[in-house]
Amino acid sequence: MIAGLVTGTSAGGRREMDATGVANVDTGEPITPETVLHVASLTKPVTCAAFVTVAPELVDSPVVEVMPQLIGTWRVSPELTPRDLLSHRSGLRNDLDRDALAQFGSGDDALARAVGLVVSSPPAEAPRTVWEYCNAGYWLAGHALALLSGATFESAVAQAVFQPAGMVGSGFEPMPGVCGHRSRKPMEPGYLRARNPGSGMFSNVPDLLAFAEHLLDSPAVLTAMTKVSVATPEGTWYGLGCHLADREASIIWHRGTSFSGFKSCLLIVPQHRYAAVALTNDFDGDPAIDDFLRVSLAEATGLGLPWKPAS
Repeated sequence: MIAGLVTGTSAGGRREMDATGVANVDTGEPITPETVLHVASLTKPVTCAAFVTVAPELVDSPVVEVMPQLIGTWRVSPELTPRDLLSHRSGLRNDLDRDALAQFGSGDDALARAVGLVVSSPPAEAPRTVWEYCNAGYWLAGHALALLSGATFESAVAQAVFQPAGMVGSGFEPMPGVCGHRSRKPMEPGYLRARNPGSGMFSNVPDLLAFAEHLLDSPAVLTAMTKVSVATPEGTWYGLGCHLADREASIIWHRGTSFSGFKSCLLIVPQHRYAAVALTNDFDGDPAIDDFLRVSLAEATGLGLPWKPAS
């Protein structure tokens, strides 16, 4: 039995939500649909939506043009674009460990300092030669978004996505009293501000359904995120911050895994104006997430999951 599970669906804007379990096994506080959890890599589609909202014309332009102050130490490709960064085709090294990032602290300059270290290191591959999941690419894209917005990354996302979508409970700070678990034992939290563009968001089920509805009501943003895609080693496709069941983007999804004991998944079926989300504060929660999504997706659309469910 996992610690807690929160689920929700939106079908044509009509929402249903449910929750079971606890926010913290030590306190026994019930988990609710409004409980804010670490959604980890579900941050990525939000970052992408923010970027294509703020600067759609720059998605295919060299990102170094946005940060000329780094030209003197720039050792990665000068042709690297936000599309490369957000589609995991950057070729960047993804090897900044926790200790390396921790040295940058939690100040407003943490992201810029991490980006400076990334671009001053030789890349692993040339851009667009290989698809490899890479959080560092999101740090660069997030820093570019901040510079373009004249704000911190977190404020830029709030202005471009949280506020228009009505995501009133989302942000980049944990909710007091809520923790992740493994084998039903609480885990120590560990959040680094430099990671925020790829995995730092905290959110809840109502907000993530609101985000999905916002995308469905924003065809230009959704098209920008799904129109151009690349094949992944898993046999699916990847757009900007989202996996695609096929090149037509009949099903869109992304998962999140936090090593502080949280799992998450958001799934959208544009043709049916349907979205489903499942969040858990338990590292062993993937089977529960997949069970919910499999059943709800089949009942609402007649479709099956585009991935092999966890067991």
